Amino acid sequence: MQKIRYLFIVLLVCIGVMSLSAQTDDDEPDPQDAPPELMVVSVLPEDGTRDVAGRAVITVIFNRPVVPLVIVEEMDELPQPLTISPAIEGKGEWLNSSIYTFTPDVIWSPSTTYTLMVNAGLTAVDGTVLAKDYMWSFTTTDPRVIETRPRQNENTVALNRNFQMTFNMPMNTESVEQAFFLRPVGSEGNTAGTFEWNRDNTGFIFRPSELLVIDSRYEAGFAPRAVFAAMGENPMPNGFTTHFTTVPYPEIIGSDPPDGSSPSYIWDVSIKFNTFMDVTSFHDLITISPAPAREPDLYFYDWNNSLVISFYIYPSTTYTITLAPGATDPYGNKVGGYEFSFTSPPYEPQLGMRTAGYVGLYNANNPKTELFVTHMNVSYLDLNLYSVPLAEFALSVLDEDNYDPTYNYRPSPDDLLKNWQIESVAPENYVRFELLDLGAGLYEDKTALDPGIYFLTMSSPETRRAQYDDYKHFLVVANANLVTKMSIDNVLIWATDLQTGAPIANTTIKIYDGRYSEVARGTTDENGMLYLDLPRTNDVYDKRIAILDDGTYFGVGLSTWSNGIESYNFGVPSNYYPQQYSVYIYTDRPIYRPGQPVHFRGVVREKDDVVYSIPAMTTVPVQIYDDSGELVYDKELTLTEFGTFSDTFDIASEAGLGSYRINVELPSRQRWYSEGGSVYFAVAEYRLPEFQVETVPVTSEVVQGD
Repeated sequence: MQKIRYLFIVLLVCIGVMSLSAQTDDDEPDPQDAPPELMVVSVLPEDGTRDVAGRAVITVIFNRPVVPLVIVEEMDELPQPLTISPAIEGKGEWLNSSIYTFTPDVIWSPSTTYTLMVNAGLTAVDGTVLAKDYMWSFTTTDPRVIETRPRQNENTVALNRNFQMTFNMPMNTESVEQAFFLRPVGSEGNTAGTFEWNRDNTGFIFRPSELLVIDSRYEAGFAPRAVFAAMGENPMPNGFTTHFTTVPYPEIIGSDPPDGSSPSYIWDVSIKFNTFMDVTSFHDLITISPAPAREPDLYFYDWNNSLVISFYIYPSTTYTITLAPGATDPYGNKVGGYEFSFTSPPYEPQLGMRTAGYVGLYNANNPKTELFVTHMNVSYLDLNLYSVPLAEFALSVLDEDNYDPTYNYRPSPDDLLKNWQIESVAPENYVRFELLDLGAGLYEDKTALDPGIYFLTMSSPETRRAQYDDYKHFLVVANANLVTKMSIDNVLIWATDLQTGAPIANTTIKIYDGRYSEVARGTTDENGMLYLDLPRTNDVYDKRIAILDDGTYFGVGLSTWSNGIESYNFGVPSNYYPQQYSVYIYTDRPIYRPGQPVHFRGVVREKDDVVYSIPAMTTVPVQIYDDSGELVYDKELTLTEFGTFSDTFDIASEAGLGSYRINVELPSRQRWYSEGGSVYFAVAEYRLPEFQVETVPVTSEVVQGD
């Protein structure tokens, strides 16, 4: 606030200087025509200002330098030009040669008009003189209440609630305590209690000796001119009164869901009250019919005065909930009984495809192409089957930005093979399985789909109304299986008959990249194996697709199709990225005290598969991070001719305790991670174990030489 005040003062000076400059430019007076006397050009607070704060600083701005610039030690010798009535102790200070401020030692007396005067005869640095007294006045703020708790007109105030009041200035505590009243409206008496003031006497807590009266409107405050501020003799001119209402006698005002309702959804089941209640008083008073599988959980929410009754709600069931008489509020006041009924809604409409994922493999040799779907609470299923051009399918599954390849795929209406509906005969709230024969009606002599790519969509009137997405699925109907193993620069494919498992020899397989551009092709050997070199990629997860389509066999293999055969499925850690370096770091021991040295050493090797060699680099970056993750050591250490590095790190005596990490990070050709190594050590105020060993000689005396 002090900085803001100074900035404001400087701004006023700048405005004054600009105004004088403008006047000089417009009138172009002779320099000798300048005003011959010293003048006050601005004051803060301005003349006639009311409601001035208790710690306001007085500022006087002159039109020219009044005092010379001096060192701090000489400021007390400068003139103090201000007279204040009524008098108040304080400190005058020249901010610069033409701006004077006065800061009171105590707050200005409230409700008081102060007259201030800069005395005539004050002489400026250039010898000009203030010709006459400069006078102005301001009136300080009245003491007033700025906050109460409970707030004005607050309702449902607890009977054991304390009353708080905050003022805009320190108060005369004795006058406030003598004048304060807290009582029911219309009452002659006053509530007994004790006061507790804050450190600067600007607020208090009043603690009633007894509970407040239930269901009563209270008033609190004091009469006009009855209380005084800590400084000054003028009382608060206006009194103060605030009102609040205590909690009512408890009543039940309704339920959620309402009695007799059939809601479309249920958020929770609750009984609503007009005030807060003692949740423990509800135990053994709640009865639910039909009875739930377990006792309900009860919660009371103070924010809306409701008792939440939590239990598993079966769909399409009429429940009756009964509250027996006897539940109480925190003060022992009881409520009567209550009963309400409602019918729960059915389950939301549901659809599902019992498939392994967004893309499924189906054997073209099977007599039928079938899959299961499920549905519940729908009138019928609406199904569409499309043929899919191979290029469109490939671009969908190769899209790296889309985990679900069906999400953005929009089949062409020209590719629609058939549309059909299945009417639901399932009872309400029961899941029904339907086995779809996808090829039925497409061919004269069979029902299995021809080898190729297909797209199946499923919806219902109910799920469309609920704005659920259609269920979608790609079908790869194939008679060839392509086991595909791809690395960053080659691919190994094993092609077998999907029905017999026999190798497919002498057939062409093409490889496409993420843009569906052919990058390689080759012919399988007599074992159905094909090995091809590919353009190198730095990311082993770049998608590539292998396609076999020779007129007899059809099969597809994607580099990222590995569900169920990932190494983690078998509890085996793996890293598919090729490593350029291998780093091993160790310390002389695993645990240290603050203030102790940590001796560490590391070994760096260049890695080519299983061949390790000394790297060409001459230095390695080494960082150490403390228990908070802050960097406490950062150096480039020189590698020896053996590819090793070492150094000592001194732990600070005031270092934090915990786990520290030594880290080496080396450049990598990979996009997703860096190479290097790390090791952890502990910093702790440990104590070494002590052992006491006692020995007992076999004989009491031993002859030398025995």
